Amino acid sequence: MTLTDEEIMAQRALDQIWEGLDLIAQDCCCAVCEGLLVVRWNSKASIPELVCGTDNTHEGYIKEKSYTQLYKAGYAIPLEVINNLQRKGVI
Repeated sequence: MTLTDEEIMAQRALDQIWEGLDLIAQDCCCAVCEGLLVVRWNSKASIPELVCGTDNTHEGYIKEKSYTQLYKAGYAIPLEVINNLQRKGVI
C-alpha cells in the first residue's frame, strides 16, 4: 500500500502537532491539580490532544515552577540544587 503525497503531508503535520504537544507536556502541568500532562489520540476528532494524566476532565495547563520559585515559596528542594542556586547568586 502506497501513501499519496497528501496523506504523507497530513501525517507529517500530525507528527509535528504531536511533538509540539509533547514539548508543552514536558514544561507544563495541569492548571487544576498541577498533575502531569499527557498527549493522547482523540479518536472522535482524529487529532492528538493534551490532557491531565490524573483526570482528563481538567482543563488548562500552566508553566511548571522553577526550583528558584519553589525555594522562594518555601518548598523543600534538593540540597544540591540549593547549593547551585547559591553559587550562581540566584538566592
